Amino acid sequence: MRTALLVPAISACLLLAACGKTPNAAPTPAPSTTPSTAPSATPDAAEAPTAAEDAKPASESGFDSLDAKPASGFDIDAVRQRIEIANMTFGDRYRKDDASWYASRYTKDACVMPANETTICGLDAIRGYFYYGGANRDIDISVKAIDVYGSADAVIEEGNYDIPNPKGGYFDRGKFIAIWKLDGEGWKVYREIWTSSMPASGKR
Repeated sequence: MRTALLVPAISACLLLAACGKTPNAAPTPAPSTTPSTAPSATPDAAEAPTAAEDAKPASESGFDSLDAKPASGFDIDAVRQRIEIANMTFGDRYRKDDASWYASRYTKDACVMPANETTICGLDAIRGYFYYGGANRDIDISVKAIDVYGSADAVIEEGNYDIPNPKGGYFDRGKFIAIWKLDGEGWKVYREIWTSSMPASGKR
């Protein structure tokens, strides 16, 4: 490739005469007799892979995966721990008619969806439903998360619940799904739906 850039001595002399330069400067203008892209073709080709490699991560950097903790700050393990702590005090909602208690556990636009009932939305309505005028204040309920997954936008909790009775059986047993969202102060329940796993009355 280097020999292709040389020109006859006469052409070089003519160029030197036209530019008014000394023979010592002859190697500098010599490449100008070839197309302007020729000298830069080899360096550009050598740099092309590097440029392509640099561009690849940049194009992918805008897409965070669900477990991309450094990029989003999302930590599913921390959310799971928060949910487990909340489940330990799940039964308190049947014993407390405390607006601040519900506000700390449900988003402002939360809804609960009981089986065989209409959807209940809003903190006051949810509080009234669970407390039920204190009628359920002695209820004992166990809630266990089976699986927790999601992203910084929303986390899904799948689990089971048990409501034992004094005779060694159950008032109810079932499964639920809860959607948790980050609501300023922390992770709170946005949607909650459950259904019994026990047979309908009279079927057994």
